[in-house]
Amino acid sequence: MIKKLVIPLLAIFLFPVSSEAFPFGKKIYDISCEYKIKGDKESSKERFIIDPKFDKATYIQYKSNNEVDTQDMVTYEESPNQIKIKYIYPDYTKIGWFFIFDKNDFTKFELIEVEKEFGEYVEVDSPIQYDFYNCKKT
Repeated sequence: MIKKLVIPLLAIFLFPVSSEAFPFGKKIYDISCEYKIKGDKESSKERFIIDPKFDKATYIQYKSNNEVDTQDMVTYEESPNQIKIKYIYPDYTKIGWFFIFDKNDFTKFELIEVEKEFGEYVEVDSPIQYDFYNCKKT
């Protein structure tokens, strides 16, 4: 009789069922992008590291010699099909970029340049022109 009660009770404690309990339940995303602004001679790189255990992601921008230029914490939203990263330029809080990635194919993404107007971020009329902007999951 006691064995019938103890074994299921042990199973509950040894094998938790919540998604937070399993380390393989949520993915850590590491996204690298390379881009070139129209008129610049060299391309630049940036990287996003998203760990769902934390409420912010890491943003890293590299110089052309691959040294870290900027490192910052950014907000993100995750849905079943996409990840939306919000990077607001830290020294000038009126401008920023929203990166919207397709979780099934990180080469498919949308980049939206925004500026703050009347307390809300809206898409700019004339965003920065890029020769190319390529992203991938690393």
